[in-house]
Amino acid sequence: MKLRHFILLFVSLILALDASVVIAQSTTTQSATTQPAGPDNVDYQLGKHAYKEKNYQQAFVYYQKAAMEGNTTAMAELGDLYITGFVLDGFDDG
Repeated sequence: MKLRHFILLFVSLILALDASVVIAQSTTTQSATTQPAGPDNVDYQLGKHAYKEKNYQQAFVYYQKAAMEGNTTAMAELGDLYITGFVLDGFDDG
C-alpha cells in the first residue's frame, strides 16, 4: 500500500512539473483565441461537472485538457484524483 502511495505521489509530481513547463511555454505563445486559464475554462467546468456526477475517468480527461491549457485549478484537481485513487478505479482489478 505504501508503494502505491509513493507511485501516486511521484506521478503527481511529474504531472505538476510537466504542467509548469506547459504554463511557461503557453505564456509566451498565448493568443486571443485561447480559453481562459481560470475556473471559467470550459474544460475545467466540464471536469467539475463530471466529478460531481462521480464520473472520475471523464473528469480526469477534462481536467487534463484544462491543465494543458494552463489552468492551475485543474492541475490541483488532477493531483487530487491521483492521490485519492479515483483515476485508478478499474485498473486495479486486472
